[in-house]
Amino acid sequence: MYSKSNDASYTFEEALQIAGQGKFQRKVTLVGGLIAMASFISVGTVSFIMTAAQCDLRMDSIQKGTLISAGFIGMILSCHMWGFLSDTKGRRFILLRCLTMDGIMYILSSFMPSYKLLLIMRFIHGFVICGSIVPCYPYIGEFHTNQYRSKALLIVSLIACMSNFYQPGLSILVNLSPWRIELLPSLVYKPWRLFYALSGIPSLISAALLFTLPESPMFLLANGDQQTAIKILSNIHNINSSGNKNKQEFLVKNLIIEGNSVVNKVNNSNKNKTSMFFHSIWEQTVPLTRKPYRLKIILITSLQFLLFLSNNCIFLWVPETINRIGIYHRDQDAKSITFCEIVQTFDYKNTSTDDNFGRFGNSTNTSLPSRYDEAATICSEEKINSAVYWTVSVSGSMIMICLVMIHFAARMMGKKLIVGTTIFCALISISLLLFTGNPYLIISEMCFFMMVSAAATQVVLYTVVDLFPTKIRSMAVCLAIMCSRFGSITSNQVSGALIDNYCSSILIIMLACLSVCLVIT
Repeated sequence: MYSKSNDASYTFEEALQIAGQGKFQRKVTLVGGLIAMASFISVGTVSFIMTAAQCDLRMDSIQKGTLISAGFIGMILSCHMWGFLSDTKGRRFILLRCLTMDGIMYILSSFMPSYKLLLIMRFIHGFVICGSIVPCYPYIGEFHTNQYRSKALLIVSLIACMSNFYQPGLSILVNLSPWRIELLPSLVYKPWRLFYALSGIPSLISAALLFTLPESPMFLLANGDQQTAIKILSNIHNINSSGNKNKQEFLVKNLIIEGNSVVNKVNNSNKNKTSMFFHSIWEQTVPLTRKPYRLKIILITSLQFLLFLSNNCIFLWVPETINRIGIYHRDQDAKSITFCEIVQTFDYKNTSTDDNFGRFGNSTNTSLPSRYDEAATICSEEKINSAVYWTVSVSGSMIMICLVMIHFAARMMGKKLIVGTTIFCALISISLLLFTGNPYLIISEMCFFMMVSAAATQVVLYTVVDLFPTKIRSMAVCLAIMCSRFGSITSNQVSGALIDNYCSSILIIMLACLSVCLVIT
């Protein structure tokens, strides 16, 4: 406890330490974890419905990749705007509105009768969900002191990884028995639509819980609202010390506003409001292009782009590729064949209507048709192979374990060495994937790759909170996320175009990207 006089001024860090660490921070961390989980779910939802929805929406591999990419395009176009608004309007202000809209978008999207309409909705959905991703980590971090911040962000990431259990579990529940409800001649409501709608539950729960939390006091202080910031810190102190017999009064009456935390105010002049808005965004971004932040932001954004490009070539196509691997292993168990040979051998034209998972063609032709031939092809009602559920769940468990290990290892080794080690491990796993012929080993290598690459991206994102001051923190996060989404879009388009005929090229591209990442670290 600080022993300054009542009229003394405290830094925000000192005031936060006086407020204490306890019940309030645990609640903030839990809510932050649910918000991060909602953002993780938004990324993987389309991957889970692709197999089940391909007949209803008449999708081939390229269209599947485009559907996934549509959300990322929306994120990229809105990311800068959300970063600016988060730094000027408030973290909670943006989170509350975007999470509510996100939950509603899931419900509306589940009623889209065609591929084109779902594609448009997916773009709008991506535009909205980005507003909950950008302020999330700054909001959580600003309620914790330097001593506990890394631990809190780790817990948030662990809760977010629960999406790897939520989505498979939800998919199993809605697919327990086949059913269909014909709402319109052009719209039949099926399990995959219900799955999509229910994927928005974490977003709505997070929004409801946010009503019980205040705005970030650090943000308020940076915007000159010192009295409200002190009031919030006092409430935090009261919550954390409730039930404590030795409870002491919160003595902080004045806070020191550090120079690098002051947010630039939007100039309310008679100029065109739109031009002023974009000018303000530019003013908020410019500091990142100057020393000492220029090199840091270049390295972080480059790493995020390349890591997400590599990770999503596997992660977002897990249901699709595991379906193909599982079916091949069932039908041709004795034959040893590599990952790419299995994926390229799958033929939708030979999918039988009495087979829930589809079948492999007996033809030696390993190419897939670029579009479904509606006159010649009978598309069966497909379900996700059960191997997808345990693969995603196991990889999620591995990611959680890896993040815990990294948290403790980072204290001894440093984050830079941790990132380099995880990237090297990812390189090894993809190299093995080129030559491994056992389906179980192939799936294990995919799980291991997803674990280490996801861990690397999380550690890189943690550093943003540590490296950049309050006034540009959300903008730095938004640039990192924007570049990661560029990587996701690139990987989806590459995977969609190459997976049926040039699978090995995808793995080689991943190896090249990971090698560059290793050099950067």
